[in-house]
This record gives sequence, structure tokens and C-alpha cells, in this order.
Amino acid sequence: MVSKDVANKIWSACDKLRSNMDGTEMKNYILPVMFYRFISEKISQYVNDNFGKGGSDYSLWEVDKAKKINSSLVQGLGCSLLPIHLFQNLKKDIDGNPEEGVLDLGKKLNEAFTYLEESSLHTSSASNFRNLLVNTNWNDVKLGGTLSKRNEIIADLVNIVNEMEFGSDYEDNLGDVYEFLISRYASNGGKKGGEFYTPARVSELLSKIVIFEKEKVSKVYDPTCGSGSLLLKFMKMYGRDKGVKVYGQENNVTTYNLCRMNMFIHGMSFNDFDICLGDTLGEPCLTHEEGMFDVVISNPPYSLKWKSDGDKQIANDSRFRDQGGFAPKDKADFAFIQHALSRLKKDGVAAIVCATGILTRMGREENIRKFLVENNYVHAVIHIAKDLFYGTGIETVILVLKKEKSDDKILFIDATQKFIKSSNKNDLSLENVEEILRLYGDRKSEEFLSYLASNKEVVDNKYDLGVKAYVKRRIEKEEVNIKELVSDIKKSVEKINSLRTEIEEMFDSMLSE
Repeated sequence: MVSKDVANKIWSACDKLRSNMDGTEMKNYILPVMFYRFISEKISQYVNDNFGKGGSDYSLWEVDKAKKINSSLVQGLGCSLLPIHLFQNLKKDIDGNPEEGVLDLGKKLNEAFTYLEESSLHTSSASNFRNLLVNTNWNDVKLGGTLSKRNEIIADLVNIVNEMEFGSDYEDNLGDVYEFLISRYASNGGKKGGEFYTPARVSELLSKIVIFEKEKVSKVYDPTCGSGSLLLKFMKMYGRDKGVKVYGQENNVTTYNLCRMNMFIHGMSFNDFDICLGDTLGEPCLTHEEGMFDVVISNPPYSLKWKSDGDKQIANDSRFRDQGGFAPKDKADFAFIQHALSRLKKDGVAAIVCATGILTRMGREENIRKFLVENNYVHAVIHIAKDLFYGTGIETVILVLKKEKSDDKILFIDATQKFIKSSNKNDLSLENVEEILRLYGDRKSEEFLSYLASNKEVVDNKYDLGVKAYVKRRIEKEEVNIKELVSDIKKSVEKINSLRTEIEEMFDSMLSE
């Protein structure tokens, strides 16, 4: 694990490069350069281990010699780079050409990234590298108005990344730094920050909930995967060596690329993940089929506008039509839940973060709740603390769904007081996470904390799934010191009498004149 001091040092160095752009834009440059270093060193190590007779260094190979092992590289790693394209050789070019304007560093990066992508064409890894890096605009005026200025900024980026030290546990520490930078950019990104990153402790809680329910997992899925932080936390909790394949979909192309880079940097092979680009509700990925996943974990956007049944294709979509109807056009929350449910295996489990409003509102959302309750799909509703997420203070719950339950009950947990204060938002401590898991695992009523309701109770309560309807809040009674209270009252009475006397004297004085 990278220390906070090292991580903060890296953040400070990156923050100095903001130039004419904000932090959320800067991440689109610093994170690809980190990936560039990672993949260059990964390729070099692979070649040196498998083809480096006599301790030869791949970065020094001639182009013709390197091309002869291109297919072996693609087969083993899913991609290749020629020695002239490696990060370490770009660093040598920068060091050997101190004069401004001698090199076009943006052009060199584009050439390397294009070769990387094209090396995977027509192979099983093509989707994992397609447009992964080539969309970064190294000629953007925000990097500098002249070639010389852009070179200066890019050279600074390369130098910062080159100076990052990851120790002997290279991949884990590099992954920690990458994740740390994403979290800091999310923290500084306002509302946009929450769109691509789920805080670590919340991700841990979701992961532990589904792991509690599923001992054996072969496929895990996040339909709104952002930068992949939630999926990667699950993999860390469950174990990366257990043969699990990771699936996800993301609608924002920049975040989609961050997610794929994140997968690689955290040690995922190109065979181990399938991340798609596109609108999950309107264009679900064709490789993510119905009833396919053991586990679905997700933190979808809140109150997103969508076409609903106003779109002919969606109007005939069984994900919504056959699962309680269509969510309102201005609130797609339940549409994401219905999609997740449709992708879940019969013995699967889903844990989804959603806004509390969908649990109590009438109309279309009540119809969907009715479908979920009457089909016995709702396993638990956990009301977590507010202000846990970046860019929003909205109250949220974790909705746990199962298609095959052993009872006809729903566990409601009030975890709104389980949090710790941090600088600009709330957070969960490890103790908070464990306490919530204890309540979840016990699956029983506990005064002021949880209530195990029958489905009939929920039906009688008009399908209200709000935790407040079932778990009473503890009323904190303030201790009162009677002696101090009596003393304060006496002092107040004396003050009033004194003021009354002064007023009477003023009136007497005025009348005597």
C-alpha cells in the first residue's frame, strides 16, 4: 500500500500542471501517461523474461528484431509496442533534447498510442484497446498555445510519472496511486466527480454484502461502471485469483477509457474483463445477456432523464415492460434497477445504491415497487448516511435484490448514524462497515437499528420501502440539571424585574416634567 505521504506528494506534483484547465480535465492527461508507463514496462518485462537471452534489454532492440515477436506479445499481453514507442525511450528523448521545439512530444505520444491500438486489431483483445488512448488531444491549446509550451507541459507530465516509485509490489502500488488520483479528481470535480467514482468504503460495503450472499462467483457486473472502482474493490475483496470475469458498461467515453486503463493497471488480463461503451438503458451491451451474472453491483446516476416508453424500442423492451412498467421520464433510477434484475442469475444477488425518493413516491415508481415486493425480490433496504458521495448530499440506500430467497421478508436497516466526518463530506470507517454487515447478517429486528418486515406488512403499507416507515429513530433525551435550570430562571426573573423598575422610573420622570 502506497503511503499517504507518497500519494500526496504525487498529487501536489500533478496539481502544479493544471495550467489553463481544471483538475477534472487534467486527469485526462496524467492518467493516460501513467498507463503508458505501465504498459511500456509490462511489455518490456514480458519480452525480457521470455526473449531476453543474455539479459538483453527490449528498449534497446532494433525495430526489425522487435517486429518478429509482435504476434507473441499480442498473444500474451493483448498488445505490443516497438522499442521506439516505449515510455522509457520517450523519457530518453526528452532528456537528450533540452531545447524547446526540437521534439513534437504530442506527435510521439500519438504514434505510440496508435501503434498500441492497431497491434490488437482483429484479435480477442481488440475491444479492450480500441480508442483507449488515441482520443487524448495532445495539441489542445489548454496544454499550451505553442508547440514549445505543449512540449514543456508534456515533458513535465512524463517526468512526474517517471519519478513515481512503487516499490517491490509494483502493480498493487501503481494501482493504489491510480485509484488515489481518481478519487482526488472526483473530490475536486463537484457534481461530475460522483459520476465516475464510488468512494472506497461504500464500494467495500457493497462488495462485502454480495460476497456474504455468494460464496462462488464467476461473473460480476456493473451496468454503470464509471472508472471501475466498484468492480475493482469487489475483485480485491473476493480475490483476483479465483477466476472471476468482470463486466461493465459506461456511457461517457472519457470515463470508459479510464475504466479500461484502471483494469489493466490493477493487474487484470485482457481476457478477464469486458467493458462496453454505450447507454445501458437504450443500448445494452450485446455480450451482457439476460440471466448471466452471479453478482450485480452498481451506483447508477440519480434522477437521470431518459426516453422511457416514449421511445418505441424501449416501450417493447421486456426489461421494463415485464418488470413492473416504465420509470418516469425524469427519473430513470428504477430503470437501472430493472435492468440489473434482468441480468441477474436465478441464484444471483444485486446490491444497488439509489436515492431514497424512489422508495416512497407514488405513480409509476409505486407500480415497480409492487412488482418487486410481490415477486419477493427485495431482500434488504439499507439507509446509509448522507454526504458519502462526491458532488451530492442526497440521501441514499443500498437496495439488495435476490431472485431466490429463503423467506418472504425484507430487512430494513437504519445506518444513517454510521459514519465519520471527513474534510468535505462524510465517510464510513471500517467499524461502520462491519457494524452494518453485522446487522445485515443477523437478519433480525433490533430496536432503533433494523426491522425484519414480512412482505405482507409492506403490501399493507402501500409498498412503501422507506426505512423510516419501519425502523423507529432513537429520540435522544437531553439531560437537564434541575438546580442549574432553577438558578437560570431566578436570574432571568430578577433581570426582568430590574428592567421593569427602570421602565417605571422612566415613565414617572416623564410625567413629572
